[in-house]
Amino acid sequence: MNYFIGRGIDNLLTGIEQAQINRLKLFKKNQIPAQIISFNYSRDTHKKAAVYGLDKQDLCNMFDYYQQSRLVNVHALTVASVRPKGTESELVGFEQDLAAVNCVKNRHVVCQIRYIQLTGQVQQVLWTNQSGKIDHTDSYDERGFFARRSWLDLVGNIKLETYYTPAGKEAITIKYRNYEKLDTEKIKLASGETFDSFNDLKNDFLQKLDAEEISTFFLDREFDPVTFRDMNLAGKRISVIHNAHVGYEETMATEVNKIAEQAGKKERFKPALAYYDRLLQHPGNIDAFLVSTEAQKKDIQKSYPDTKPVFVVPVGFNLNLPSPIELQRRDLYQVIIVSRISPEKGISDAIAAFISVWKQVPQARLVIYGGANGEVSRDYLKQMNEQIIAAGAQNAIRFAGFRHNLKKMYDRSGLFVMTSHSESFNLSMQEALSHGVPVLAYDIKYGPSDMISNGSNGVLVKPNDVNELTVQMKRLLSQPQLLGHMSDGAYRLRKKYSGEIVWRDYQQVIAFLDNQDTVID
Repeated sequence: MNYFIGRGIDNLLTGIEQAQINRLKLFKKNQIPAQIISFNYSRDTHKKAAVYGLDKQDLCNMFDYYQQSRLVNVHALTVASVRPKGTESELVGFEQDLAAVNCVKNRHVVCQIRYIQLTGQVQQVLWTNQSGKIDHTDSYDERGFFARRSWLDLVGNIKLETYYTPAGKEAITIKYRNYEKLDTEKIKLASGETFDSFNDLKNDFLQKLDAEEISTFFLDREFDPVTFRDMNLAGKRISVIHNAHVGYEETMATEVNKIAEQAGKKERFKPALAYYDRLLQHPGNIDAFLVSTEAQKKDIQKSYPDTKPVFVVPVGFNLNLPSPIELQRRDLYQVIIVSRISPEKGISDAIAAFISVWKQVPQARLVIYGGANGEVSRDYLKQMNEQIIAAGAQNAIRFAGFRHNLKKMYDRSGLFVMTSHSESFNLSMQEALSHGVPVLAYDIKYGPSDMISNGSNGVLVKPNDVNELTVQMKRLLSQPQLLGHMSDGAYRLRKKYSGEIVWRDYQQVIAFLDNQDTVID
């Protein structure tokens, strides 16, 4: 089995999760078994995964594993099936896609049942004590079984959780010192095994998977890289490098602190530990590293001549090539950005350049796709909205939020802009080019210069040079014929990032591992 270790499938995917999904589909297309590993509990993981064309056989969640619920089918679970006997239902109200009813007996609210309005599927039951306070909650998996009971202390903090199998047997019991910080006092499995922390439980989970069959583990994120390197595993280990291997942490901290300072916040962020640098210097049990560009591979081999083999396997590729769109069907004045809303993505630079261009090319419009997750991202989004309002450009620039399928948006657009301060590839840029959208990008490490041939399918600009970015954006939006020429060039790049070509890259990795006396099924 090939396991891809990451955060799992959520409503707001980042490029790393999308890269995992791409890789999974490529492996499946070539009849190589693979699953995406995740560690966090989510009642609707399988529902979210289905949006991206994944099924239950594609996922390997830690809680599913211990709850013996990996392959459970969906069945209906209605209010009537969980309402306590002898109670009457009183509708409380609606919030977004949820509805709530109180179950009342002798004027006392015994519990409140929350369910999805559209399907009637029960999500949660909140149980009250004689004082009317909630003392525990029951959570139901979206597939229709009682999955978790959470007990609360006197101030409403979770102190104890028990997770159940679909058959109703206890699977995991977790006692917390501090739930918000996931600080656990004790974790106990049905087998009697105990652990001090979630990290210990994660280790046990991977080691149990490792013992079931000979496997290869691809570490994308969400697991301590040093532990991954040092832990006792029989299977092979691959570290997938998704950022610049040096400097990314400092860049991230610098950009985040700028936003914090502008928001009037005193707290400052220190750079995270540079795990890629640490693993490259001391690879230990890591068998190979994967990067997306030849440029990053060369830099790694130069800086770490004694590290383990480095393979170039792009995270972005097309399983099925999009059909070319005639130029007249595009809105050549529509500029798009597809990016997570985060300071290191440099979106405010693109907005500043666009505002200057829009004042001279009033037909131009900018649409920004991407979600803001976390306080820093929301502060950044707020500041950019203030930037737009100050320029009076509310009708020309809009944030469209996260979308999981942007094919139609790419096919309607005339120009894609990328102004990140640091990347290792940029999946969205490859997607745009594959749909024939020319790209205007900062020439950062890594990715843009591998995909963009200056003047052929896009334009590269010196990083952080907003003035030059403005000049080139105006030039492109003022010359439809030039954009049409570059659109043709963008389409020509698609073969380089076809699924067939990238699968050959993976075959080289597989052959290397086979020669290391480990078999990939």
